[in-house]
Amino acid sequence: MAFGKVLIIDDDPDILTYLRTVFEGWGFAVDTADNGNEGINVAIEAQPALILLDLNMRGMTGFETARKLRDTP
Repeated sequence: MAFGKVLIIDDDPDILTYLRTVFEGWGFAVDTADNGNEGINVAIEAQPALILLDLNMRGMTGFETARKLRDTP
């Protein structure tokens, strides 16, 4: 049984894999996204308890993604 849902948004596949492994090992259900737009869509659908967000992504930065997430009901 998972403790809760975690969403990891990062454009580095190695970091996504590492963090997924760590959080799943701790008993969390993990969703991932490799860019800000996808992350927003996954967050709306999955309603995670925690979002880990890379601030230096290509395209939409983590700061822009965070602003859009805050503005999304």
